[in-house]
Amino acid sequence: MSCNVLVLMSDNVEIIDCYGAEKCIEILNMNPSIRASKIDIKHLQNLSLEIADVLIIAGGEPYQIRVQMEGKGANAIRKFISDGGGYIGICAGAVLAIPKSPSLDLLQHVKTVNDNIWWESGICGDIKLSSVFEDSNEELSTICSRFTSENSFSYKNGPLFKIKCPKRKSSTAPIPLATFVGPLFNTCDNIPQNLMNEIDSSIAIIFGTYGNGSIIISSIHPEYDTKFSNSELLHEMCFSVMAKN
Repeated sequence: MSCNVLVLMSDNVEIIDCYGAEKCIEILNMNPSIRASKIDIKHLQNLSLEIADVLIIAGGEPYQIRVQMEGKGANAIRKFISDGGGYIGICAGAVLAIPKSPSLDLLQHVKTVNDNIWWESGICGDIKLSSVFEDSNEELSTICSRFTSENSFSYKNGPLFKIKCPKRKSSTAPIPLATFVGPLFNTCDNIPQNLMNEIDSSIAIIFGTYGNGSIIISSIHPEYDTKFSNSELLHEMCFSVMAKN
């Protein structure tokens, strides 16, 4: 099983974390079953299942990314996923996936917790996660097996999520995979206690669907982790959302 992954890039370093995007490509290409390369934000209209199984949008400035991709780029992403492609949104890419203007509006019922406060805080550090996934899906279970007390993950003022459950049970409702287990450590910031309390137990990673495609959004940055076991998390995310032929 091979997986073709495209990672969003731009020559405008003010809107996309190009270093993080390059790290995604580097880490993914460690796996012989994955071929990862970049797609420029100006060429998103070319995105299709003929050239990719998964699209990754990593860190950056979500509002400006959405503006720069324009309507044709956003529509191409929606069609790609709806046709069966996979989407991984990390930090800014996660914010783009949820209903918030302007966004790609891929995952209904997901909201952020005090997003402006966390975004502007600039708080970075390491944090542990706890699995909250209760299902028999093998690929998602493999992802969640990494969320143990031994592993920590890189946090860079990313969004905290909450899920507003639909009144009627829906097969397309988002599924939380992991929550934060505070406190943050390896940080030089003096973090107010109210923020530390807020991040603890907030949702960090969510799985969902859009049309025939699958989506994972993540507040933590697997591409910035130093342990290879955590870097493999990105491989597993790709296989779990990739287009199934």
